[in-house]
Amino acid sequence: MAPRKKPAAIGAKAPFPGFIEPALATSIEKVPTGERWVHEIKFDGYRVQLHIANDAAKVFTRNGHDWTNRFNKIAHDAFLISASSAIIDGEVVVPAADGTTDFSILQNELKGRSTKIVMVAFLGVLRKRERKLSSVPEMKPMASFDPSQPAILHDRFTDKIETWTGEDADDYRENAMVDGTVEWRGFVFDGWGDVLVG
Repeated sequence: MAPRKKPAAIGAKAPFPGFIEPALATSIEKVPTGERWVHEIKFDGYRVQLHIANDAAKVFTRNGHDWTNRFNKIAHDAFLISASSAIIDGEVVVPAADGTTDFSILQNELKGRSTKIVMVAFLGVLRKRERKLSSVPEMKPMASFDPSQPAILHDRFTDKIETWTGEDADDYRENAMVDGTVEWRGFVFDGWGDVLVG
């Protein structure tokens, strides 16, 4: 397999953390309700963790075993991801025409060339970017954020900086759920800073 061509790097390099123990499902008697809960489909496959780093892609099981050779197609497909480094939590499955998954079909597929397997990424990317953006100022706690003023906000889910103009201040005050972080319109803001100049 040819080495990955990494995007141009910026900022100061941060160390790659390696395997991250995934959060596993817990059996409960009652399904949680409320707008703050996000429910995911239960796929019937192998839980994996895709690592993109050092010009290569590796696939680990949920217990940290390197199964890159067994899931070679997933590692190869990682070349399509535009990121210099990332750790992505997901499930390897063989989707049927109706969208369902079957573990026995997956096992049979792995006995051959495994051309039909795909990786379904879960809601959160565990890590993206191998460099810290030195041009971004230190973030302040959301408790001190004034939504009526222009600012930049850090979205924890995407690890991106969002520009805030103040136009949605009223909607923010009415609908944002504050608990250390702020959940609003699919964002999870965990810090804010002054607008960058220049």
